[in-house]
Amino acid sequence: MTNYYLGIDGGGSKTHFVVIDNNSKVVFEKTEGPSAIDTVGIEGCLSTISGLLKAMPNGIQISSVFAGIGGVSGVVHEEELQTRIKMLDRINKDAFVKVKNDVSVALLSKDGTFEGMTLILGTGSVCYGVHHGKEYRVGGYHFQEGDLGSAYDLGTQAMRHLAKVLDKRNKSSDFANQLMKETNVYDFVSMAAYFDTWNRSEVAKLAKIVTKFASVDEDAMAILENASNEVFHLVRTLYHELAFDETKLVLVGGLANADTLYKTMFLNKIHSISKKIEIISPKYTPAEAAAVYAKNVAN
Repeated sequence: MTNYYLGIDGGGSKTHFVVIDNNSKVVFEKTEGPSAIDTVGIEGCLSTISGLLKAMPNGIQISSVFAGIGGVSGVVHEEELQTRIKMLDRINKDAFVKVKNDVSVALLSKDGTFEGMTLILGTGSVCYGVHHGKEYRVGGYHFQEGDLGSAYDLGTQAMRHLAKVLDKRNKSSDFANQLMKETNVYDFVSMAAYFDTWNRSEVAKLAKIVTKFASVDEDAMAILENASNEVFHLVRTLYHELAFDETKLVLVGGLANADTLYKTMFLNKIHSISKKIEIISPKYTPAEAAAVYAKNVAN
């Protein structure tokens, strides 16, 4: 009998869904929209997962699930999602279902184990690690806190800069003009309306404009300087709190792994913390690592 194991990486911009079989072969993989509960809420999260389950080929029933979901912040969130995921179609009624914050699957992506450090820089930001069984996280409270160092943070700073351009506190520039074009914000009224209908995912998309203009625009560069300092503080705090010496730090997220000036800046600052921090790329995608973990705990 073939059993199937599901790994979910649910973020603020997208949800990656991987199903493997008894031989750890990927039999289904799909990416859809956000499922982080601090972006779309619990109902939105479940709706995304349900849609992905329905998209699986006929004959697949899930025996075990490990899901890393953005915005999960304690036992109450974990237990509610675990109970409700188990009730979804295509999940066996006796399935093992475990939900944790998405930092957990980010760390697993390193090599499939809960040891070391991970830095997530995508729509949001957080630094998480486990050392000798002790876990600790820095940042990642909620996007309204700022998600410092993230794509959302870069976009937020960009829009604050644009507000100053509109009322002439800052000078106009090609950088500001591109922000106007992207957001359709050209004056006080449209800026006020933009802030009033603030959308996390849309703000995060502005990070690409910041990183594009940073090499030629001092205001965009200042945004990257500020954000990279925040990344430095995330990693340094975790490194010292867990008393690491030699350790590996896996980078996860679109912003963390994009080949940009920003990456060069924050990597240089991380290296200044300790030469014994080895920065690596993931062995697995977070969703694949979650599926492997789901298989291992079920067997």
